Amino acid sequence: MFTFSIDSDSYKSLKNVLKLELYDSENYTPAVISAVCSKLYECKAFTFKLCFGDGDEIELPIDCEFSIFLEQLPDVMNASKNENVHSFIIRFFEQGFNFSVLIQKNDGIYSVSFDTSHCDGIERKGYEIEFTDFELMLQGIAQDFMNVAIEIFPELSNNKAFKQWGCEIGITG
Repeated sequence: MFTFSIDSDSYKSLKNVLKLELYDSENYTPAVISAVCSKLYECKAFTFKLCFGDGDEIELPIDCEFSIFLEQLPDVMNASKNENVHSFIIRFFEQGFNFSVLIQKNDGIYSVSFDTSHCDGIERKGYEIEFTDFELMLQGIAQDFMNVAIEIFPELSNNKAFKQWGCEIGITG
């Protein structure tokens, strides 16, 4: 469904070199995530991809689409765990990408489909994924992001908004 990968170790040389310029960084999680994603984009060491049911995939920009994805994760995780919610959407809407990932629950299995009518108009094949696999995938991406972000910007390990975002997704420590 989604992958976040580290393509090279070049980002490690950025530790304590890059500076995050944050406004309201203690209270506004999107500002923290957006600033980190912008810096990750600059170092060209990461990719974020959306994978379709037919094996096709598209690479999405780290600086905007990945940031948007990460900002939505707490709501997505809450909807995923709430038995009264039967479907939810992950939206992408920057840099020419205007599409939605539609997720419908059905007895512990999620049916995933894609609305790309406002993007490239190509009909994309969906797929099914088990609840546990879905949640582990999202938490894995978030954990990898947090690890890299803290490695490059050690000050984030004490950032209230960043830590709260991790807790909302189910990442502790």
